[in-house]
Amino acid sequence: MNLFNDENSYMGNKTFIFLSNKFKILKLMNIKYLSPIIIILAFILQSKVIFGQLRFPEGTQLNLITDTTYVYFETEIRFYTGKYNMNDYKWIKLNDSINTNWQFFACFNGDCQGGLPDSGNFIKDFGLNDTTGFIRCHIDTRFFEGTSMFQYIVLNKKNWNDQSILTFRVTYKVNLNTYFVKIMNKPILIFDQNSKQLILPEKQNRQSTKLEIYNAQGINILDVNTMSKVVNLSLLQSGIYIIKYCIDETVYIKKIILK
Repeated sequence: MNLFNDENSYMGNKTFIFLSNKFKILKLMNIKYLSPIIIILAFILQSKVIFGQLRFPEGTQLNLITDTTYVYFETEIRFYTGKYNMNDYKWIKLNDSINTNWQFFACFNGDCQGGLPDSGNFIKDFGLNDTTGFIRCHIDTRFFEGTSMFQYIVLNKKNWNDQSILTFRVTYKVNLNTYFVKIMNKPILIFDQNSKQLILPEKQNRQSTKLEIYNAQGINILDVNTMSKVVNLSLLQSGIYIIKYCIDETVYIKKIILK
């Protein structure tokens, strides 16, 4: 009887050892075959993220040094969104250190807003197409030398791994020749809101002149070569416009609001 029990116990131990070894083998087999699958899945997921990442043909940092008192297109940082469209992205201001004498008018894919706003969403209908975006800024230095810096983060609302920080640094240095011409002549662009007329500064008879009008998206909507001192703007829709008036090589800038 004791022998039977001992044998039964011995057989049970053998069975346990056998099953334990089989489990170890199966476990090793699972690891062996699952590892490539896990690697493949990880590669697919990583590829998906990479495909959706923002791409910047000119980089994510702008460092502009200029003697032009008013800049806009020069401040652009452009990006491409791959398979995502512009509606999938938002922007948030991280920080700024600006010259308080300057005036700013930031444009997010063509959606222009006064100052340097804190946050918002990109609107694809304002841009070049669904997968191309940009941030620009109208900056009027008003002849005050200095440097301004501000940063925005652009991020994908559907994929938080898809984000980039954009840094804008603009330095203005006075061009003394242009500065003294403007100060001595005291040119003034006057806009009469009631009559919707733009009154241009005086000029000499032989000076060449050109008037350019841009909308809030920075698009040139009107070019006028005129000898007249008054330009009628009553046919334009209500909104914000940038007036660029050139006399020879001197450029005057004014922002107006049509109501």
